[in-house]
Amino acid sequence: MARSLLRSDDPIVTPLLPGTRTLDLGDRGPLTIRYGPGPSDRRKARKMPPLVLLHGWTVTANLNWFRLYDQIGARNEFAAWDQRGHGTGLRPEKFTLEDCADDVIAVADALGWDTIVPVGYSMGGTIAQLVAQRHPDRVSGLVLCSTASVFAETRGDEFFFESILGTAVKALNAAPKFLVDRLPGRFRSPDKTSPIAEWMETEYDPHHAGLIAEAGHALGRFRSDAWLPDLTIPSAVVVTTEDSTIPASRQRQIASLIPGATEHLVALDHRAAAKDPELYWPAFDAALRSVARRQQPVAPGSRRVTPQAIETQSVQHLFVSGRVQNVGFRDSMQRRAADLGVSGWVRNRSDGRVEAMIAGARENLDELLEWARTGPPLASVTDVKTRARSFAELRKSWQNDESEPDVAAQAPVEVQPPFTVRATE
Repeated sequence: MARSLLRSDDPIVTPLLPGTRTLDLGDRGPLTIRYGPGPSDRRKARKMPPLVLLHGWTVTANLNWFRLYDQIGARNEFAAWDQRGHGTGLRPEKFTLEDCADDVIAVADALGWDTIVPVGYSMGGTIAQLVAQRHPDRVSGLVLCSTASVFAETRGDEFFFESILGTAVKALNAAPKFLVDRLPGRFRSPDKTSPIAEWMETEYDPHHAGLIAEAGHALGRFRSDAWLPDLTIPSAVVVTTEDSTIPASRQRQIASLIPGATEHLVALDHRAAAKDPELYWPAFDAALRSVARRQQPVAPGSRRVTPQAIETQSVQHLFVSGRVQNVGFRDSMQRRAADLGVSGWVRNRSDGRVEAMIAGARENLDELLEWARTGPPLASVTDVKTRARSFAELRKSWQNDESEPDVAAQAPVEVQPPFTVRATE
């Protein structure tokens, strides 16, 4: 899956890249993006809104995504660009992650996209989270890769982000602008043995040192754990388990905070997308598929109606009695939930009942509850008791495998697909 390389008359070996488009973003200024139109045969396209690919700190969109552009573009329309201060990105006076999030919507507006799926890698993951929080009516799904809800968690982290980068920001702000503009913004150099090392150098060269430092300082102050539980869009988290930059435990915390988020583990380090695309792609593709299959149809020209705007989503806790174990009840319920776009879990109880907690649009929950009153062909349902729950209670049940006060807590579930079949309590 590694990308082919082209040699032109120029001695620099350059990877094949998507075409560019320059957008007029009004007061923000012009921005050049990489644009992938998706497959020419629309029957091969995933049934989901366009993807916005957001790169990590100190790299560029191309350096982050170039080995995956082809695979992504085979099924999805997408856009990618350099964030503020990075590469050829916008050059504001100051850097904030919130401004980067608003840039995403400005690009979507320029492209005529009503809804999008932000796909964020590392720093790009913080921007993606902010897009979902600040513009919920424009976001239909979320894919977070090798990122976290908080970056400065240890004393060492705080020293780096606050003391080192904070001092660098102050020094660069005090320096003459003409001097800062000429400082190299590269925080690391590419592997000199790579056949595309010279091209990588050209990607790093336009970096703006002052804005790159401000971006790092902003990462150190980012924190989303307080509001991630309020997100109810289809979400997926790709976790690089051998990551020394952002420990896997921090990455996995995001999946536990966002209700219904699926988790996709890959045993690679932080540079996985560019370094090991063949190994990385299956997990990344699974995350895209997870978000795609949970999409709710949106009429052309309309925007997503969010649960924050109107109360169309709910959580139900149910207990099904009768001959409901060893008759395929849980597997059948899982398939039916997937068809309806309902998330949650189901398990057998030691008292002979089946227990489930389900979340989704109310009409879909009603349909699944109606199915549960009959169950699969071999079942004989005598009673279904239901109780309304909150998304916070659903999240707690995912984290602790607890559903009732008298049920002992079990080990956290390793991976949460959209609807999980659990072992007997």
